[in-house]
Amino acid sequence: MRQPLEQLEKQLLMAATLILAVGHFIHLGTQPLYLEEPRRAIIAMELLENGNLLVPTLLGDYYYNKPPLFNWVLLGFVALAGSFQEWALRLPTVISLFLWAGIIYEFGRRYVGVRFGWYSALLTVTCGAFLYYFSLIAEIDLFYSLITFSAILALFYGYERQQWLTTFIAVYGLTALGFLTKGLPSVAFAGISILTWLFYQRDWRRLFSWQHIAGGTFFLVLTGLYYWGYAQFHDPTLVLERLWSESSNRTVAGDSGLGAFLGHLLTFPLNVWVNLLPVAGLLLIFLFANDRQTGWTALRKHSFMWFCFLMLIANISLYWLSPGTRLRYIYPLFPFAIYLLVWFWLQPKMRQWPGKVFRTVAGVLIHLLPLGALAILWVPALDFLPYRPVLSISFALSLSAGVWFFWRKPPSSLERTRYTLLILLLGIGLSRWLFAFTVLPQRAQAGGAYNNKQRAGRIHELTQNAPVHTVGEDKVIAYTSIFYLDRLREKTVRRQDTLIPGEYYLITRDSAWHPEADTLLEYRYNNLDQYLIYLPD
Repeated sequence: MRQPLEQLEKQLLMAATLILAVGHFIHLGTQPLYLEEPRRAIIAMELLENGNLLVPTLLGDYYYNKPPLFNWVLLGFVALAGSFQEWALRLPTVISLFLWAGIIYEFGRRYVGVRFGWYSALLTVTCGAFLYYFSLIAEIDLFYSLITFSAILALFYGYERQQWLTTFIAVYGLTALGFLTKGLPSVAFAGISILTWLFYQRDWRRLFSWQHIAGGTFFLVLTGLYYWGYAQFHDPTLVLERLWSESSNRTVAGDSGLGAFLGHLLTFPLNVWVNLLPVAGLLLIFLFANDRQTGWTALRKHSFMWFCFLMLIANISLYWLSPGTRLRYIYPLFPFAIYLLVWFWLQPKMRQWPGKVFRTVAGVLIHLLPLGALAILWVPALDFLPYRPVLSISFALSLSAGVWFFWRKPPSSLERTRYTLLILLLGIGLSRWLFAFTVLPQRAQAGGAYNNKQRAGRIHELTQNAPVHTVGEDKVIAYTSIFYLDRLREKTVRRQDTLIPGEYYLITRDSAWHPEADTLLEYRYNNLDQYLIYLPD
């Protein structure tokens, strides 16, 4: 696997890397914030408005579900941009993805080879869950995956060099950052990884070494300093209790029934595989392509690859046994799975049939891509695009070039399966461009997020800069609307339990309704009629 890249292969890998990198920035700020994005942004806004970066609030209420590190990162990019622009809020996600890919490449290159590292990085970026969803939103998961994956790799890197203090300081320092991002899952990742590797190395006494104790102390100092500061304003035990309940309810310790447990046990591997598609998941077939001597036996003898295998199996088992798991919880483990798939794919001796199956399935996808580009001509939701015919035809022709190259014999000694994979990576990269030029503008002028943004504009017209509150414990308006209303007003909406004359309220009719209130706007949210009201003086 350490053979140098062929010139053509290197050129195609560079082209795929460039296309994918640029594609992630096209229309990055076009679509309105939606799903969990506005929640993250609102919390960041309130941290800034409160003048207190230690105590997160949401609509003025204490927010316990996540520590604030990611909100601090958002505020840093907002400061660079000068305002809460959508592209600035999403930029940390894209940067995290490509930093993550860079680390995947570097470790793969260092311990296996350039070809191995480069393909592993590109296959991670092209996982469908990242390519078309998580790389588009200002959400925690890719940032958290970068931190957690780096913490696990720091264990291997330092252990190989027997730099014990540096190793444990790095692992526990990154774990502290992960804890301040997402809470207790970071402790589980670190604990499982350290115990697994030391047990495998038969070095369990290292757990009691002063270097390991120093690393654990470093973690406690970093997290303790934050919660000490938090305690100056609010009771930190309330946060820790919520973090514990958030984590324990989604593990095997939760209260899911036997049916849910068995269903999760069966569907979890399939869901992981689906999230590895449309490219990396296709390499699964190569697990069956090698004989023992060139496959698993070679893996067992390779220290880095065996480390990756152990980290994947040990850490994923907790989530496999936990019916409350969502796939995004294990995204930090995806590169380990991809490392293993690429390892088996690049083995020099293998059976012929898996390569034929791979080329057939990949070939179908390569042929479907230009048809998908042509299909946008008949999508009614894209009628608003004045450049749609040019866009459709130009991308169809570009992607058709991939079909032509697929049927050609590789113009060098490049192996046919690698050649097919490179064509598919280039096609998927171009499809990401097409997605950005069509779907993202469409979402900016239609759909739920667009409607919620428009509702915020209407509420601002009616209220101007007068105080606006939500009333009651129930959520009465989308966070997307709250975010855009906050941005228009340059001050945040807060929740109240009582109505004060001279102010505006977003309210459900059966929650503290006042008979003298003027109804200014009625809308539907959560399948209920909701209202903007004004209570006269």
